[in-house]
Amino acid sequence: MSDMMYKKSLKIGSVMLIMLFSIMGNYAYTFYEDVDDYVIDILLDSAAMGWNTIEREGISFKHPSRFVLIGSMNPEEGELRPQLLDRFGLYVEIESLFEADDRLEVLKRVEKFQKDPFSFYETYASIEENLTESIKLAKKILNDVTISEELLKMLIDSIIHLGIKTHRAEITTIKTAKTIAALDGRMEVSLEDLKTAMDLALIHRLSNPNSNPPSQSMENENNEEMEDESKKKRKQIRQLVPHHHH
Repeated sequence: MSDMMYKKSLKIGSVMLIMLFSIMGNYAYTFYEDVDDYVIDILLDSAAMGWNTIEREGISFKHPSRFVLIGSMNPEEGELRPQLLDRFGLYVEIESLFEADDRLEVLKRVEKFQKDPFSFYETYASIEENLTESIKLAKKILNDVTISEELLKMLIDSIIHLGIKTHRAEITTIKTAKTIAALDGRMEVSLEDLKTAMDLALIHRLSNPNSNPPSQSMENENNEEMEDESKKKRKQIRQLVPHHHH
């Protein structure tokens, strides 16, 4: 096989792989391990637009492609471009367990599953069923969940304070906060919902992801506002109190 034919086969192979990913993932969840720029960029386009269009190397193909993309990677093995990171809605960091009791519990569960998978499933079946019902209810009420103007302004101020430029930051955070409230069966977003959503939706959009959780910026701003308000009140009191000259 010539070098040109080899390169062409690789290109066609990657196109077919992307088609396979997005077709199999239609109306489902697609998990992509060890994210890389090229493939994940196309998959994100497909997930966002709801269609996957292939126009390359004599191939012309279009098909519906609606799915939730879940990607994993080890930051120690390399970083993604900020523009690509921004297209991921939420970020969850997975850490190893270093508490003895936690590791012991993992070991016990693995052994129980390996010994009798069906019995293991039954142990957690009621929890799974309750979670399923909560998700069904959340999907029904999600569009009617509201958030106050005050919380919206607090979020915008925090995002500006954090130096995040993209508008996806606030859009994703609001969607997440509403989802958290709906999952809890509530019709209005609380401050705690918003803080939780901020830590999920903003951390990977920060210029320094190793800094404090994004929700702390809201607390810091509130403290600064309280200090400013306190200073104003003290100034007003000083103006009302007559000065004594000695």
